[in-house]
Amino acid sequence: MAEQAHPNRFAPRDHCCYMRKATIDGRLGWVLIDSDGYIVLFTENRSEVFFEAFMRELTLVWRH
Repeated sequence: MAEQAHPNRFAPRDHCCYMRKATIDGRLGWVLIDSDGYIVLFTENRSEVFFEAFMRELTLVWRH
């Protein structure tokens, strides 16, 4: 039997952020982008993105 989707399964837009690969000033790394499209964090260490999202209690969405 398929699992029923819960109506509140996803966080409100204000509590979502996006992660993607990026190059800034010639450095390859990862960015954390808020729901308005602004870069909140750039780092070469991907785990820092997860840590920042966790500390802010955000739902992290992977963007290609």
